[in-house]
Amino acid sequence: MKLRHTFGMLLLLLLLCAVYYGLQYYRIQQQETARVARKVFQFEPEDLRQLTIDRIDEPACKAKCSADGVWKILEPNITITPFQMMWGRVAEKLSQTLNEHTVLSQLTDPAQYGLDIPVLVIAGETKDGDTFQLKFGEIDPTQRSRYAWLNDGDLFLVKTDTYFELNRSLDELRHRFLVNDREAALIEIDFAWIWGGREEDAAGEEKETPKIGEESIAVLVKRDAVDTPWRMTAPKEAPANHHAVQALAAELQYAVCKEFIDTPEDLSDYGLNPARARITVKDADSGEEQILWIGAPDESPDKKGLFVKREHEDAVLVIDPHLVALLPHDPLEWRDKRLLTRRVSDINRLEYTTEFDGFVLEKKDGGAWYLSKPVMDKVNGPAVSGFLSFFKEIEGGKFVKNIDEKTAFATPAAHIKLHFENESTAKILIAAHPATPEEFIALQDSGGIVSLSESAAKMLLTDSENFRSREILRFNNTDVTELAFTFEGVDYHIIRRHKQWILKEPESMQLHNQADVAVLLDAINPLFMTGSVTTETPEEGNIYGLDTPVLDLKITLDNETDAPHTPVTLHIGAPNPANTNERFVQSSTRDGIYRISQEVMDEIREALGGIN
Repeated sequence: MKLRHTFGMLLLLLLLCAVYYGLQYYRIQQQETARVARKVFQFEPEDLRQLTIDRIDEPACKAKCSADGVWKILEPNITITPFQMMWGRVAEKLSQTLNEHTVLSQLTDPAQYGLDIPVLVIAGETKDGDTFQLKFGEIDPTQRSRYAWLNDGDLFLVKTDTYFELNRSLDELRHRFLVNDREAALIEIDFAWIWGGREEDAAGEEKETPKIGEESIAVLVKRDAVDTPWRMTAPKEAPANHHAVQALAAELQYAVCKEFIDTPEDLSDYGLNPARARITVKDADSGEEQILWIGAPDESPDKKGLFVKREHEDAVLVIDPHLVALLPHDPLEWRDKRLLTRRVSDINRLEYTTEFDGFVLEKKDGGAWYLSKPVMDKVNGPAVSGFLSFFKEIEGGKFVKNIDEKTAFATPAAHIKLHFENESTAKILIAAHPATPEEFIALQDSGGIVSLSESAAKMLLTDSENFRSREILRFNNTDVTELAFTFEGVDYHIIRRHKQWILKEPESMQLHNQADVAVLLDAINPLFMTGSVTTETPEEGNIYGLDTPVLDLKITLDNETDAPHTPVTLHIGAPNPANTNERFVQSSTRDGIYRISQEVMDEIREALGGIN
């Protein structure tokens, strides 16, 4: 095919495509023109300045709209806060209402179509002063449309889904949440119980009985931003219990009102005259104060709720009663009860001192903790991590009042000094309770004094020996090439050849099962102490029975990291006179003499039972 023929066919193809898309565009334009011609109203949503939605089963709801698109309810109560999004949606759907089919140009019998008593009447006014009234009657026989009557003129059909969008109840058109903007997180909560003559209303009071309607001690918590921790600023300046405060903040932010009493006859019927509590909140976006009055629980047999009233609204709201469980019953209940209220990751040095002992934990550049004092040959890493984890999470009980700090902590059971990365310091003290010595108290790093349970105190009252590694002996079983030992007067010699264990001594005995050697090795590897006698190896071991040990063991290892045929020795001596369930032990892998459980001997004896 010649080039000019190809070029001609390409032009023809382009022409056909242009004709096709032109026809499609024309068809779409025709459809849009037809749709616009079927529009019941010619105004845009933003042109509306007033709307009245009058449903057959409830009072009419009337609202006006400002030029900037903000709606305000006028009826049935001007104090009702509108749900802006829903009013905007109704305005948009109304402006898009279509005439699906004109039934009559002049209606003489409205009752025939259910329009003598309309199920819904939408009336409105535009910015140009034009008014309209749209009535809805029965559903047509196809069940797809409803009869509609505009300004008592033409009778036409409107789709049922359009009717559904316009047929909004007052509950749908009003703001149903406790806070103005439930998308904005709260950054401030100010709470106070209100004295109403009941004992529980004076929670935490330390003064004379207040007057009816007077607030108790206010609790104020704040945070600088959504991602920062909560702090208490009243009645004390202190870190706040973040989880407790955040739980209430989330409940307030997302609570949905289940019911409204728009014209309450007497607020006393709802526990709101006076209210039982006041909550004032601020969110991160507007920063405006929003006041909520908490009333009594709804005690109706078939309902469970809590009566609440928003400031500047007449209506009484009913919400989930769970909110009450999140309110503090003591002014200091929201204060952080942890002994360490700052982040443990900010600490770079911890100095722990008691009357008889002490230790220092420091953090390396990589973030790992180590024991810098006292210097130990082997440190129990999990014990250090466990102490820090417990220290980070432990909480006190109640805050202890009317106690003198200097007197109470004059001779503390433990003094913990903390050094932080920003070069600041803090202290935590633990002591017996002055009034009840069998109980404990603790001074937080933030300065508060809290009660401390006996079990928690025992976990914190530690000493340096608890960080010493309990491991006496550890090796890789696969590296063992030879075992030579004497147990209860019998000499044993076992070697490994061709991945098999061979018993060389006693010559009169046989090794019947290879697994018995594995059981023997597992009995001593790893081997942990139950306690320490001395970290230095004495010249004479006869007082511990180590001069004539019940087990005298030499293990030969052959691996890539150690020198070949490295011997490891283990000596198990006499029972501990103070505890017959323990024996003294000495190992070549760790200086000193230690105590081990008698169970180790039983396991060795069981393993050797297969050699006979």
